[in-house]
Amino acid sequence: MQLREIASLVNGQLYAGHDVEIERITLDSRNVRPGSLFAAVVDPMRNGEHYIEHALDAGAEAVLAAREVETYGRPILVVDDVREALAKTAHMLTGHPTHDMLLVGITGTNGKTSLAYLLEAILTAAGHSVGVIGTVTHRFAGKVIPAANTTPEAPDLADLLWAMKDAEVSAVVMEVSSHALALSRVTGCEFNAAIFTNLTRDHIDFHLDMDRYATAKARLFSEHLTDDPNLAVVNWDDEYCNEVLRAAGGKFVQTYGMSEGTDFHIVDAVADRKGVRLRLTTPEGDLEFASTLLGPFQAYNIAAAAATALNLGVAPDTIVQAVRNFRAVPGRMEPVPDPDVTVLVDYAHTPDALVNVVGAARALTEGRLFTVFGCGGDRDRGKRPMMAKAAATESDICVVTSDNPRTEKADEIIEDVLNGLNLVGMDRLDASTLAAYRGNNGFVVEPDRRKAIAMAIAAAQAGDLVLIAGKGHEDYQIIGREKIHLDDREEAAAALAARRVMGGRS
Repeated sequence: MQLREIASLVNGQLYAGHDVEIERITLDSRNVRPGSLFAAVVDPMRNGEHYIEHALDAGAEAVLAAREVETYGRPILVVDDVREALAKTAHMLTGHPTHDMLLVGITGTNGKTSLAYLLEAILTAAGHSVGVIGTVTHRFAGKVIPAANTTPEAPDLADLLWAMKDAEVSAVVMEVSSHALALSRVTGCEFNAAIFTNLTRDHIDFHLDMDRYATAKARLFSEHLTDDPNLAVVNWDDEYCNEVLRAAGGKFVQTYGMSEGTDFHIVDAVADRKGVRLRLTTPEGDLEFASTLLGPFQAYNIAAAAATALNLGVAPDTIVQAVRNFRAVPGRMEPVPDPDVTVLVDYAHTPDALVNVVGAARALTEGRLFTVFGCGGDRDRGKRPMMAKAAATESDICVVTSDNPRTEKADEIIEDVLNGLNLVGMDRLDASTLAAYRGNNGFVVEPDRRKAIAMAIAAAQAGDLVLIAGKGHEDYQIIGREKIHLDDREEAAAALAARRVMGGRS
């Protein structure tokens, strides 16, 4: 595609040099090669103008920027919004792959991944070749690609969608993060359906406040839904639903939840060790669901999946059977097998998510509940005491540890957490006394996450439950700027094996 043609389509102004042929676009100068248009993105995350010379040396044909800068005689395309132009150009260069597939977007603080897995199962059962773009992996046609971000940067996303189209994928389920919406990563994607799960405190370090966070989420409904179909599926029970409903004005809206008057009404929901069971009243009659997924919040995921699939033409029986056959989501209330102690690994890393999983875990054991958790560094400090309160609400023993400390000191992060535990009156225990502790209101501190997991499992007795929260499917820990291997599931399995060798506890 000629640069002049791109300029016309993104309402940009060309300066310097001659018209050139553009084959690809990137915002990473390390990925530049001949035929590339380099997007000099400037935002709180990066200053792409610093890398223009490097990009030109690597063979960039031209530069996309927000102002005229030195390009040493190469063409420069100036636009008002570099990220928006970047995304539009990426989709133009890949032939607008979403034109030829069903695209479902899921946004919200919690539940995106579980819902994406459920929809993948349902749409597959309905005969679709399904691609998934999400937090755990990106996958299609037997290929599994590790996910660096929930929603990739626009050029990577366009390339991924093109590869899915080339592999004859007919339906794509995409987790759409608030960052992706705020940073125009999904501009150019044409969604046939959008789902709102919920909104609770997260990413305030980026969005600054909840109102801006909600506005970012709502953009999926106001800016990115196609004209037909334009299905908006909204959790009626969430306090931010009205913000989303306003954004979805003029779209075909379907609501779900436990409140009377919803289009898809959750009734008689029961959650126990066997999973979750519910009746869902729908415009097409009642559906009875039974799933092995753990936690009462799974009723909402099932309702959202059913509401979406039914409105996209999937038969009710297919939906019910697909949910029944679906087994597990990596790192979401994922059990680590043991005959005596129940161990669950979950990604919960927000106060609301932690309240939900701790409450779900509490209902699964008559023994003691140990909760191992920490908070990420270089992120919203304000939620750390809230996380502590969330963990303490129904836990008998909290083991406070590190999460991804990044460039912060783990001890300083933990101090912020302890402020919350002190406010709720939990007793600090010495680690050496944990195994003998028989109370239900204590906490210990162990900054080393491996040791913290081992400590909790070693102290557990038959019938107890150990919940390891915060990292879920992740198989790494970020300390400083280094990413080291650490998988909570592996650490739990090793600790359980050691416990069995020692004869367990009774």
